[in-house]
Amino acid sequence: MQSIKGITDVASNRPELQGREVWIVRHAQGSHNVGEYEFDPELTAEGRRQVASQKSLSSQLPVDLVLVSPLRRTLETASGLFGKHPNMVAVEELRESVTESCNIRLPVSELKKAYPHVDFGGISEDHDPYLHRFDKPEGAEGLSGSAKWDAMVDAVALDPETDAEMVTRGEVVLKLLASRPEKTVALVSHAMFLNVFLHMQMVRGQPYRMYNILTNCEIRRLSYHDKGAKEGSDGPFPDLRRSRTSERLSG
Repeated sequence: MQSIKGITDVASNRPELQGREVWIVRHAQGSHNVGEYEFDPELTAEGRRQVASQKSLSSQLPVDLVLVSPLRRTLETASGLFGKHPNMVAVEELRESVTESCNIRLPVSELKKAYPHVDFGGISEDHDPYLHRFDKPEGAEGLSGSAKWDAMVDAVALDPETDAEMVTRGEVVLKLLASRPEKTVALVSHAMFLNVFLHMQMVRGQPYRMYNILTNCEIRRLSYHDKGAKEGSDGPFPDLRRSRTSERLSG
């Protein structure tokens, strides 16, 4: 396996994924990362600059399939790095942990208009299926349409998603990877989900720093082999509880 300057290599040994390479990508900087909260935020000017600076690196990657979270910051990052890739698929399970309204997506019917090159066929629900986890903001009763969405901007989940639930989503993604014929896949997602996704596949003996939180628009290569390494973490999941003060590192 040839190393690529600027990319950290991580290994796992899931037998069903032998021979595959997955390019793990965290989205570029979104407005929520700098404390400007909005519903399903887009990239900042700095985020778009990050994408542009990584374009020369992503263009070197042999990618047959792009799997992307259906939030605008990941869709914009994936489209910037890989263009209108003919095999770009939105996957609900790649979304960020459900904690705050910045991690709730727009309806698929709207996203399709903005990203017509992305295949949303695997997402069955138009509206976000996690909205039920959120409290109804004060004064939002009776609102509909854009007014209702605007009222949700600062909502915090009453029933936030647990790490165990993210592991379940991670297993769905692993099964999807195993079911696809493509051997080189880009997976564009979010800090906390990717932290769990990598941690659940840790090979004992590799430094934990290989599995720490990705920076905005960072790319890592996850290679699958079967060399007798014991899969699994040497300890519990890191503390992934979030707050507004730490949010600029997450999402």
